[in-house]
Amino acid sequence: MLTIITNNKHIIKKYDKPFKIYSDRAIMNTKYRISKYLTSVFCGLPIDIETRNKYFLRIRQLLLDKLVAIENRLKKQDKNRQTTTYIRFSCGKRMWYLGFYITCSYCKNACAYVMSRNRKVCQNCRSKVITTPAPPTQNKFKDFTQTKQVISKRRGVSYTKKVAMDSGSGSLKPRKKVKSIKKGLKTA
Repeated sequence: MLTIITNNKHIIKKYDKPFKIYSDRAIMNTKYRISKYLTSVFCGLPIDIETRNKYFLRIRQLLLDKLVAIENRLKKQDKNRQTTTYIRFSCGKRMWYLGFYITCSYCKNACAYVMSRNRKVCQNCRSKVITTPAPPTQNKFKDFTQTKQVISKRRGVSYTKKVAMDSGSGSLKPRKKVKSIKKGLKTA
């Protein structure tokens, strides 16, 4: 069942029961249901007819896109991504929120957004489903010593360079060990 919610008190009073749509088809198209709902909502809003006609198609398309985005988000297996379940519509100084009524899995309130892996939660229950992986444990006594053989053909010098952790300060300091010095120096 497709349930759409709004923050307009006049419309909520007018449709205190679920809004019913009748059609000659056995299965109604989603676009048709959203169009019928928007028609009834726009009749209750204090907007002139020209503005209604101007925004009707755009708002209907935004609601259809939002419904597809919600369905896709619920199916995905991403991390803690979320998609809002509403759109904001403003005309002049007035603002309305139109969205889809999706109940929270824990407390049955309306959700402002849905999350991946089929998680539907309200703001109050969000902390129950957020999964943050624990950081990997670090070995404090890891050996960071590195050895490198350095050869200078021009000077005829070769030595071994060893970088080791200084136990007192915890910083890396290079230490040089000279193996052989000046193997063959050319004189002019």
